Amino acid sequence: MARKPTDLVEAASPKPQTQTEAVRHETVSGRAGRDGKKMIAAWFDVQVSIELGILAKRQQTTVQDLVAQGIDYVFRSHGMPEIAGGARARRGGGGGLKTPMKTLLNAS
Repeated sequence: MARKPTDLVEAASPKPQTQTEAVRHETVSGRAGRDGKKMIAAWFDVQVSIELGILAKRQQTTVQDLVAQGIDYVFRSHGMPEIAGGARARRGGGGGLKTPMKTLLNAS
């Protein structure tokens, strides 16, 4: 049997999502608490990840909070506001940027 020639326009157009795919996309992209946030990542040795996990357990906190504390420490050591929300988030102080970045940059 001969194959039907593929229409390039049809082949390039997005396929309709199934209901399962649509629900999965909505769930992954709409996670509560991530609105207005941006992931910051870096590559470290495996042992760094292990030690952070151990420290988080010992401190009864999360790796996320330990990283936020570290970022706040770097900001503080450079005379910048602590906006990552590490330890403050546990004390109910929240975190995150309260002042527009443009204002912070112009203040230097």
